[in-house]
Amino acid sequence: MMKKYLWSFALFAIVLAGCGKKEEPVAVAPAPVASAPAAAPVNTEEKVLNIYNWADYIPEGMIATFEKETGIKVNYDTFETNEALHAKLVAGNSGYDIVVPGSVFAKPQIEGGLLQALDKSKIPNLSNLDAPIMATLAAKTDPDNKHLVP
Repeated sequence: MMKKYLWSFALFAIVLAGCGKKEEPVAVAPAPVASAPAAAPVNTEEKVLNIYNWADYIPEGMIATFEKETGIKVNYDTFETNEALHAKLVAGNSGYDIVVPGSVFAKPQIEGGLLQALDKSKIPNLSNLDAPIMATLAAKTDPDNKHLVP
């Protein structure tokens, strides 16, 4: 008996649907999809690290590995003498983020304001450097180790 009512109801629904007024299809905009909150704007500017160093200080492949692991592009220039580095720094606006002076030239470069102090808050592993070497560097070249790390 229950089956009969279900069939009758289904047939009634089909007939009723067929008797309705024919309407032209209406284009309906899709409902907006809920999405995650908007993310903060992404800085699409390429990160670049400009380094001026001695020619033989970095092993082959290290820069490529660094770039791959960090996504930071490296512009790596080299010099052969302390005098070449010093001339570049004295000229001003070298554009280098990191320079690697010899200790003989570093002290007058620091005193002359040619080297910017390190932001130690951005060097979390600074405490892992060898204390006696840091003490020697402070005593002979860079008081308070403000500008140089070995």
